[in-house]
Amino acid sequence: KATVSVLNCSPAWASTYIHTPRNTMPTGGPWRLLAALAAAAAPAASRNVRFYGSLQSPAEHPLYAKRAVAPPEYSAFGSSGVGWLALRGFTRDGAGNLSGIDELLARYTDGPDAVSSVVWPNWKTLGAPNFVELVDALRARELGIMMGGFVPGGKGEYNAPGVAPYEAHLGAAMSLGERYLGMGDAEQDIRYLWGYVRNDVWGGSPVSAAGRYEAYAAFRRYSDGVERLSGDKLFALSRGMWAHHYLSTGMYTIAGAELSGGPPGQLTYAFIRGAAKQYGTLTVGNVCSFTRWGHRVPGDPSPTAQCTTGSDHGDTCGTSYSAMKRMMYTLLMYDVALFGFETWFYYPPFEANTTLSPVGVMQARAKNWADATPPARRGVHAATAAFLLDVFAGWEVPCSDPGKPFTGTFGQAPYGAADFLADGLFDLAYPGYRNTNYFKDGRYELSPTPYGDVFDAVLSDASSGLLARYDTVFVAHALQTQPITTGARLAAFVQGGGQLVVPLDALLDLARGGAAAVEGFDPVPSGACTAHAAGVTVSFRSGGAVTEPAPVVLCALAVPANATVLATTADGAPVAFRTAANAAGGSMTVLGYGNYGVATAAQPVPPACQEDAQTLSPQPVAAAVLRLAADAMKDQALFDLGTAGDGPATNLSWVPKRVSDTEYVLGVSNTRLAMQPLRVRATSGVVASVTEVQLDQSEKNATGYLPHGFLSADIGVSTNTTIAGVDFRMLRVTFAQPPRAAALPHSVLPRSRANVWLRLPPGAPVIDSVQRRPNFAQTFDGLLLDASYFHARDPAALRGDARWLAARGMRFAADLSRLIDVFPGLRLGAFTPPSPEQGVAAGHTFFNESIAYIHDVIRKCSASTVCGDAVLTLHAQPENGPSPADVAAAVAATVAGLVRFGAGLAPPVAVHLRHSTKNAAFAGPTAATQVGWARGAGARFAPNTGLAAREGADVASLIAGGCLLLVDGSNPRGWGSEVLPVVGNAQQPAVERAVRAARDANVTVVLDAAFSSEAEEERDTLWLAQALQA
Repeated sequence: KATVSVLNCSPAWASTYIHTPRNTMPTGGPWRLLAALAAAAAPAASRNVRFYGSLQSPAEHPLYAKRAVAPPEYSAFGSSGVGWLALRGFTRDGAGNLSGIDELLARYTDGPDAVSSVVWPNWKTLGAPNFVELVDALRARELGIMMGGFVPGGKGEYNAPGVAPYEAHLGAAMSLGERYLGMGDAEQDIRYLWGYVRNDVWGGSPVSAAGRYEAYAAFRRYSDGVERLSGDKLFALSRGMWAHHYLSTGMYTIAGAELSGGPPGQLTYAFIRGAAKQYGTLTVGNVCSFTRWGHRVPGDPSPTAQCTTGSDHGDTCGTSYSAMKRMMYTLLMYDVALFGFETWFYYPPFEANTTLSPVGVMQARAKNWADATPPARRGVHAATAAFLLDVFAGWEVPCSDPGKPFTGTFGQAPYGAADFLADGLFDLAYPGYRNTNYFKDGRYELSPTPYGDVFDAVLSDASSGLLARYDTVFVAHALQTQPITTGARLAAFVQGGGQLVVPLDALLDLARGGAAAVEGFDPVPSGACTAHAAGVTVSFRSGGAVTEPAPVVLCALAVPANATVLATTADGAPVAFRTAANAAGGSMTVLGYGNYGVATAAQPVPPACQEDAQTLSPQPVAAAVLRLAADAMKDQALFDLGTAGDGPATNLSWVPKRVSDTEYVLGVSNTRLAMQPLRVRATSGVVASVTEVQLDQSEKNATGYLPHGFLSADIGVSTNTTIAGVDFRMLRVTFAQPPRAAALPHSVLPRSRANVWLRLPPGAPVIDSVQRRPNFAQTFDGLLLDASYFHARDPAALRGDARWLAARGMRFAADLSRLIDVFPGLRLGAFTPPSPEQGVAAGHTFFNESIAYIHDVIRKCSASTVCGDAVLTLHAQPENGPSPADVAAAVAATVAGLVRFGAGLAPPVAVHLRHSTKNAAFAGPTAATQVGWARGAGARFAPNTGLAAREGADVASLIAGGCLLLVDGSNPRGWGSEVLPVVGNAQQPAVERAVRAARDANVTVVLDAAFSSEAEEERDTLWLAQALQA
C-alpha cells in the first residue's frame, strides 16, 4: 500500500515531513500549514462580492405559511444541526413482524460509534403488522424516519403505500410530525426519463414555451401519481436536474440526491440548493456505493471476480472510499441538514455484526466532528452566484440517458440552442461534468471548480428577494415563461446592486413577452443578426483575442450611452458590453451573439457517453461567450487555488464557507489520482493564516481506498504545497485584512400573504391553470371558479382536483354570477304560477331546475373539503312576471334559503352576494344599498373595487370578516360587469387603497378581472403582490 505524507507544522517540528501509513495521522494540533501554502493577496478590488451569510430557515420562507407540509429546521436534527441517515431495513420473523427493533436502533444510534439519528427503511416496512412498535420506539428515542424505495409499475405496486394496511401505518408514521420526513420519491425523475417518458404522446417544440410546458405537464402527471400514493408527504431524492419541480409543490420536507454512479454531484447539488432556497426546504446528502462497474460491499463474503458491470460487487468494486469521503465532506460543506451513505455500515453478516466497516467508520467520525464543531465554527456555504433557467426548461445533463445523449425538455426532445448554452456554462463552472461516472479512475466523480463551488441553479420563478442574495446571476437558458414577471425581477436584481450576465436572445424573449427594459436597454433594435462562418476573431478590452472555431451568429448591438464595450470583432463592431454601474453598483453584461451564443451547426465530435473518453458538445458555446462568462465568474470568486496565483486550479475542487468577515473554511478535493500543487490565494484582502482541520484518515488504509484497477496508483503526498491524489483537506483561512466580500445579514423575506385568489375564466382546467402560472403560489393560494366547473364534474374527479389543491395548501370557491340571468340561465324565484295553459314551461319548472343546479354546485363545493364559499349575483326584473314587490320577496327568500342550505352542510359553505350592477333591481344601485340587502338575506357581501371606486364608496366600510374583495378596474361606461384590468385603469390608485384596506382587515382578496392576454394578467398580478406588501 502506498503511504501518504502528512505535514504537521506545530512549532516543535514546523518543517518536518512525517510519513505515516494512510490510516494514521500524528496526534495534536492544530494542523498548521507552512506560509508557502498561502499566496500573497491580489490588489483590492473595486466592489464587494455579496452573498447571503446565514443558514436557510424554512420557517422564514415567504411561502411557509401556505405549505401543506412543514419542512424541518436544522434544530430538528439536534444541537449540531446535522442529522445522520442509516439503517435501511429490519429483519422479519415468520409472521412478517419487524424483529430486534430496540437492538438495531441501539447499535445504529447509541454511543461514539453511532451512525444514525434518522432511519431509512424500505417502504415495505409499512406492511409489517407491528410497524406501530417501530414508531413508538422512534418516538421514545427522538429519532426520525424516512421511507424509501417505492417504484410505481414495479413489484409490489398493488400493495402500494396508499393501500391498506399501508395507509393506516402511514398515518402512524405521520404521527411523528417533523420526525417523519415522508416517503422517498426513489429517483423518480430518472425512472421517468429512462422509461415512462416513452409512454407520453408529445408533439411540442423544444424551443417554444408551449411545447416545453406540455413536456413539463407530462412529467408532473407521472409525479402526481407517486405523490398521491405516498400520502402527499415526501422527501426528494433526485437523480436528474428537476428537484425544483418536486419542491415547488410544497409537499416535500427535504431534498437531496444519491451521488456516485449517476449524476454530476456538484451540478446536481447546485440545482438542489437552488430549489431548496426557492421553495423553502433544507437539503440531505447521500453517497451511493454503486458505479457502472459494480457496487461496494465491505468484507464481501462472495465477491465477483471482476468489477466490470453494474451487477458486480466486492471490496474494491463500486465507489472507492476516497470518493466517498470527498463527496461526504463536500456535501457537509454545502450545509446539508442530513447526511448518510447508502448502506453497508457494518461488516457481514450485516444483521448481527457490531464491527463498523470503513463506510461506518467514516460516517461515525464525521458525526463526531460535526458534534464537536459548533455550527458557527463550521460556517455557511458562500453561494455567490446563480445560474438562471426558464422554469419549463426541463434541462437534463447530456448523458443522463446514454442512449439519448443531449436530450432535454423533460426527456422529450433533443437539445435546442438554449440547452446547449446551459451545458456550456455548466462545463465552464464544473469542467468535464459531462463525464461523471464514465472514467474508471473516478476523475469526474467530483469535477474541478476553477472559480469555486459557489453556484446555485435557480429557475425563472425565483423571487426578487432570493435573487438579491446573489452577487452574480448568469442567464443560462431562454426566458419565455411569464416574461413580464421575470423581467421585473431581473431589473430589480440589477437595481439592487447585482451583476447580470445575459445573452441577447434571452433579453429578446423578455421584450417580446411584454417585459420592461432592464437597465433601460431595449434589445429589439439589436435584433438584426447575421450568420458568420467559422473563423470570426473577437478581441477583448481586457486583453487577448479568440477565433471562433464554429459558425456563429453576431448581432448589431445598440450599445447604450456610458456602457463599456467588452469585446469587438476585427472591424470594430461591438460583441458585448457592460452597462455603467448604477447607484447600488449593479450592472448588466449583454452578450451579443444570436442563437443564444451557441454554434449554429453541429460540429464533428467523438461518440458521447463512452467509458474513459471525453463527451464533448456537438454545438459548443461560442469561444468569446465562454471567455466573457469566465471573466465574470473570476470576478466574483473569493479565492484562487492556482499554483502561483496566475490562474485557477484545473484539477482541484474547492468549496468555501464563511465563518466571519475575517475567517473562511475551504474544503479542497483533488479530483485526480496524481498529486497536485496546492496554493491558497485570496483574490482580495490579506491572509493571516491557513490552518488544517484535523479529520479522520482511517479510510486511507482500507482495501478499496482507490478505485478498482488503480489500487496501487502513486498518489503522492499531501504537504504544505501539494495535495495527494484523491485526497480531501479542510482548511481554515483567517484574514488580517478582510476580503472583498459582503455577507448579507440575516433577513426574513416578506411573507406571501394568505387568502389571495385568482378568478379563472369559465372552462379553464384547474390543475393546468395553476401549473401554467409557475409564479402562482407567490401571490395566490386560491381560485374562484365558474359554477359550471362544479356542476360538470362527478364527485371522483372533483375530489382529485381538490386533493391536488389541498396538498399544495390551496383552495377554491364557486362563482354562480355568470349563470344567473332569469333566462336561459338560472333564476332566483318562481315568477309565473303553474297553470294548464303554461304546462311544462311553467316558471316553477325553470325555478326548480335552477335551485337543483345551485344546490348541486354548493353541495359539491362542500364535499371537496377545500371549498367553503359560493358567490352569486341577483338578476333583472322579469318582463311579465308578478308584481315587483312579489318578485323582490321571492328573490330575497331564495337567497336566504341558499344561505341556510350552505350553512347546513358539513363543512359549511358561505354564500356571498357579488357587488354588481346586476343587483340594482332588487338591492339598489349602490354599494351601501347592496351590502344592506345582503345582510338582510343573511348573506355576506363581496364588494367590487371598480364599482366602489367609480361611485366613490369607502371600501373599508363595506368589508367585514369572512368577506371577499373582488379586485378589478373601473368600467367608464357605467354599466355591466366590472372586469377591466387594474394596471393603467383610471381608478388604479383608489383600487390600490381598497386592496390595502382588505389586507389590513384580513379579508380575502380576489383578482377578478377578465384579461384579454397573459400579459395583462401578469401586470395585474405583479401590481397586486406589490400592493399587498406595501
